[in-house]
Amino acid sequence: MSNAFPPSRPKGFSLIELLVVLGLIALISSWAYPAYQRHVQRGQVAQARTILLEQLLQQEQHLQGQGHYLYYELGMAPAPLRQRPGDTNPYILGARPCSEDNTCVQAYATAPQLPTLTATNHGDLGCLPQEHPLCH
Repeated sequence: MSNAFPPSRPKGFSLIELLVVLGLIALISSWAYPAYQRHVQRGQVAQARTILLEQLLQQEQHLQGQGHYLYYELGMAPAPLRQRPGDTNPYILGARPCSEDNTCVQAYATAPQLPTLTATNHGDLGCLPQEHPLCH
């Protein structure tokens, strides 16, 4: 009497096969995650620059209505100049005079591990420290 069923191969993957796949996933992730982080940081810097320019526009509107600029320390923006609720940008905003006669305002934004961004109502944009990779 012969066996009607041929010997079957075990179903599933071996431990070695699973470890090889996990190793490849870890290798690809270790290469891709830093690139993803840089991409997110570049987006945050671009968003902060846009917010700074919006702040300067609001400052000019305040100057036209009230006759002076609003100066405030980091995170202490008055109601019309605050960041919108739900804004996920890590930057904290401030504004200071950029001339002795107070005819110029400099808006600035700072965040941990990101460059400090500055912008004046004369159109000067800055990034500190200048050697920071996200400043270019």
